[in-house]
Amino acid sequence: MLRKIIFVFSFLLICSNAFAQAPDATVIIHENMLNAFLDAVGPVSGTNHFNMLGIKGDYRWTLSNARIEVKRDHATFTADANIRVGPF
Repeated sequence: MLRKIIFVFSFLLICSNAFAQAPDATVIIHENMLNAFLDAVGPVSGTNHFNMLGIKGDYRWTLSNARIEVKRDHATFTADANIRVGPF
């Protein structure tokens, strides 16, 4: 009986990769595709409120010339930021 149990466990350990599920699909996105998408989107902007030291107001931000640089273990996002606060 012990031989049968050892055989079954050995078989399962050896064949465990055969029973593992492979991913259904793999998608590869190249850096050029990401940057082409950012170029197509164009500038991104928004408006937010601030309250700092009792001073309240609104500011508007705009990001342009966005780029993504993909490295082996990380990605770097860079863009030009334009921020307008009230009359400044």
